[in-house]
Amino acid sequence: MKNKCILMPIGFDLSGVLRVFSEYGLQTGDKIVFVFPSTENERGRATKADIEKTLRTLASRGIKLEYEIMTVNENDFDETLKLICEKVIKVKEYDVFAEIAGGLRVICVALGIAAVLMPEYIKRTFLVTETSGKRLSIPFMGAIIDLTQVERDLLWKISSGAATADELAVQLNKDRSTLSRQLESLTNAGLIERSKKGRFQKYKLTVMGEILNRKFENKTK
Repeated sequence: MKNKCILMPIGFDLSGVLRVFSEYGLQTGDKIVFVFPSTENERGRATKADIEKTLRTLASRGIKLEYEIMTVNENDFDETLKLICEKVIKVKEYDVFAEIAGGLRVICVALGIAAVLMPEYIKRTFLVTETSGKRLSIPFMGAIIDLTQVERDLLWKISSGAATADELAVQLNKDRSTLSRQLESLTNAGLIERSKKGRFQKYKLTVMGEILNRKFENKTK
C-alpha cells in the first residue's frame, strides 16, 4: 500500500491543515506539500512556524510526517501551473491527493487545473466551501486529450526549440501537407503557438503543451 501525499495551498490559518490530519488519517511516511505564495509577509511566516510546530508535536506522538514548503510566484499563473504539475510527477510514488481548502485563489485554480490534466497521478481532489466549510469530492475525469503519435512526436520535437513546419517535416520524415494539419490541430487545442521569425513562422510550445509533453515523456520512462 502506498503512502499518501497531500498537495494543498495554504492561507493564514491552520484549520485546513488540521482537517487534513483527521480526514486522511495520516501516518508515518505520509507527506504534505504546502504551497505558499512567494510574496512573504508576517502572517505567512507565522503560519509556516505554526505548521512546523504542529508537525513536531505529531512527531513527538509517534507520527512522523514528511513535509515540504513549496513556493510559487502568484503573479505568474503559467509558471505556477508548471511548477505544480512538475511536483505532481515528482511525488508519483505516493497516492497523491489535491486538497483545495485555502490559500490564494490563483494557486487553488492552478491546482485544480493540474488535477484535470493529470488524473493518472492525482487520485482524488477535494474542495472546501467558503460558506459552510463542507468538504466536497470533485469528480474530475481528466481532460480528454487524445493525441496521435505524430502529434506527440511534434510536441517532443518542438520542445527542443521553435521550428518551422518545413523543419519539422524533415525531422519527422513526414509529408509537409499532412504535418500542417497536425500543427493546426495542436494550435487549435492551445498546445502550440506560432511566432514569426523574419520571413518564417515558427512553432513553439505553450505552457499547456510543455506540461503535456512532460507528462508523455514521463509515461514512456
